[in-house]
Amino acid sequence: MSLVEVIVVITILGLLAAILLPATQRVREKSRQMECASQLRQIGVAFSNYHSTFNCFPPISGHVHSRPKSIWANLLPELGLAELAAYDRLLGTDSHVEDPSSELKYPTPLMRCPSDACPITIGSNYGVNLAGDGIRHFPEPEAKEEPLQGIGVFTTGSSYSVITDGTSNTAIASEFLRGAGSPSLPLGVRPADTTRPKSLIFNLIPGATTNSEIDELSQRCRSSDPAKSPVISDTRGQMWLSGNQRDYTYSHFDTPNGSSCEDLDTRRAKIYSASSQHSGGVNILIADGAVRFSGNDIDLKIWRSLGTRAMGD
Repeated sequence: MSLVEVIVVITILGLLAAILLPATQRVREKSRQMECASQLRQIGVAFSNYHSTFNCFPPISGHVHSRPKSIWANLLPELGLAELAAYDRLLGTDSHVEDPSSELKYPTPLMRCPSDACPITIGSNYGVNLAGDGIRHFPEPEAKEEPLQGIGVFTTGSSYSVITDGTSNTAIASEFLRGAGSPSLPLGVRPADTTRPKSLIFNLIPGATTNSEIDELSQRCRSSDPAKSPVISDTRGQMWLSGNQRDYTYSHFDTPNGSSCEDLDTRRAKIYSASSQHSGGVNILIADGAVRFSGNDIDLKIWRSLGTRAMGD
C-alpha cells in the first residue's frame, strides 16, 4: 500500500469517526434521558401509593425532635429505599451525628439522573413543585396577600382533590442539576464552580415585593453572572433529606434551564428553576403519573400554568 493510499484510508476513517462519534453520544444521552424519565415515573408511583395509604400527599417538610425533614424523607418507604428509611429513624435521636456526610452515605441511584455530570456522587436530582409559578408571593402594597391556593401542589394535607386544574395539567416534580460544592466548607471559603452555572443559586439584591416587579426580577435572575453575582448555594440537592427547601423543591417562575435565585432580604423570591443536561429541556412528572419532556422554549405562561394546581388555567 502506497503512502497516498494510507493517507486516504486514514482520512476516510477520520471522517467516519467525526460522523459516528456525535451520533453515538446523542444515542447515549437519549438513553440517559429515558432512564431519568423512568426514575420520575417510579417517583410518581411512590406518590400514588402514599396517597392511597393516607389519602393525602406527604408533607413538603416537617421536623423530628427539631430536626428538619424533607418530603423525600417522608416518602422513603414508598420509594423502596429501606436503608435510608432506617437512617431516617435516627433523625432526632442521640445516635444521629450532625454531619452532612452521614445523611448521604447510602447509594441512591433512583434519585440521581445519569445525565448529570456533577463530580459529587451524592444527593438528589429531583425536586417537587412547591412554589408553583411563584407569583402569589408578591402582593401589591397595602393589599391582602392571597392564600397559596393554586400555588404548587404540596401543602399541609393536600391531596389529588385540590388539583382542580386537572391532574393531567399540573406538574408535580421535575429535575435540577446538583451543586458541586463541599457542604463541609462555608461559602466564601470555597469558590463556587462557575463551570456549572445552572447548579448555582444566586442572591437577588434587591428583591421584589410587588407584582409589577416580577418580570424585572425574572430578567435580573436570568442575567446573573457566576463570576460576579453573589452565590447563596452551590450544594443544591445534596442535603436532600434534611436540608433547605432549595435541596428538594423547584418552581415554575422561570422556564427550564434558567438561572436559580433567592432573595435573602425579604425571603419572598424563590426562583428554583428546573434544569438538566439533556439536550433542549427537562423531564417533568405530571400529577396523573405521566412524564413529559418540556423544552427550554416553552411559553412562560404555559410553564407557569403547569406549575399551579387551582388557578383555572
